[in-house]
Amino acid sequence: MRHELKPHKTTKQPTVNEISERLAHEIIKIWPKTSLPTHKFKAPLISVSSVPMYMSTHYFIGNPIHPFLYPEVTSGLAIPVTTFRDKLDSLYIFLVIYFLQEFYMISRYDAIAKKHFGEDMPDLREMIKKTSFFFDYGNPFLSFRRPLAANHKEVWNIRTLETALPKDLQHIIDNAKNGVVYFSLGTTVSLAHLENEIKNTMLEVLSELPYTVLCKWDEEFDGKSDNLLVRKMFPQRSILAHPNVKLFITHAGIQSAEEALLNGVPMVVIPITYDQPFNSKQLKKYGVAEIVHLSTLTKDSMKEAIYKVAEEKEYRAKAKEISKILLDQPRSGLDEIMWWCEYVIRHKGAAHLRSPAADISLYDYFMLDVLVVVLICSWLIYKMIIISLRMIIRFLKKKILRKRRRKIE
Repeated sequence: MRHELKPHKTTKQPTVNEISERLAHEIIKIWPKTSLPTHKFKAPLISVSSVPMYMSTHYFIGNPIHPFLYPEVTSGLAIPVTTFRDKLDSLYIFLVIYFLQEFYMISRYDAIAKKHFGEDMPDLREMIKKTSFFFDYGNPFLSFRRPLAANHKEVWNIRTLETALPKDLQHIIDNAKNGVVYFSLGTTVSLAHLENEIKNTMLEVLSELPYTVLCKWDEEFDGKSDNLLVRKMFPQRSILAHPNVKLFITHAGIQSAEEALLNGVPMVVIPITYDQPFNSKQLKKYGVAEIVHLSTLTKDSMKEAIYKVAEEKEYRAKAKEISKILLDQPRSGLDEIMWWCEYVIRHKGAAHLRSPAADISLYDYFMLDVLVVVLICSWLIYKMIIISLRMIIRFLKKKILRKRRRKIE
């Protein structure tokens, strides 16, 4: 059965420049607000990020920022960066972000902060660097596994335990003879941003599967199918915890991907934006997912990926293996956060944990001044050796010529 979405006025797709401007605007609005308590109330500041941090934030914290080992999370580059083209791309992104931040964005942050909070507001760069503690969301399978400063923790499994399923969903999943496929592209990107042709293809594929399909769809849906249950919201973690769920079709957002991994559910991933391309490559690398790109999505490619992951046992076995690793912790991610928050409160901050790398410039961090001196000295030594060799050669030539003249005479 083919499901056709009614034509509607789709949202205009933003350009890369427009996305960058919006992102900068959001960061400008957030950073002064988060840093204000430190200045006004002399209170220690704890920063929490629900997604992987930008390279610039790692630079402020004092974490390693090598562009080949730890590329910008939004670049979609796999780790480690190995090809020459990818190395150039990663270095270019790193330099653009650094210079944009240092010579444009930080000055805008300061101007906005001083306008709204007073001229005595200190430099925001220093205020952010003096944040007592940082948390960001990630796990060894969906991160760069970079060494972190003592005041920075990467946490996972921080959500509360799943609640019981509603009775109607419990009945549907329990009685799904061929198993359940759960479809959700998250909440960050609305389906309104996708082309109707792509959405129609997705719905057509889902309606033709032999499995019971729970489909999170945030638009009006008028179609009907015996195997398809469409709603605008589902209790995702509770669904993924059910043993009858065979597969999760997801955008590969880090929290959705982690929920699937924690419950040992394999995935078909359709990455859209931000960290999702990187997460997708990691999930495929570890053998728990197959990737379907929006740019090449067809009915056949999507069906092939779904059947492959749902029917081949290796995907679920690998997901179960990763689940055991992620759950093998001395304490949960939530307990980890609570302990460190109380630690910061007890000691009125955590400046003693701050990395010394947070206090040096980029050229000091990469020892560019030392490198320049070494290169200059190496060049001078090279020139001295060349000059010395020329002088020796000239001397020897003259000596040989004198001997020849004497013989002739």
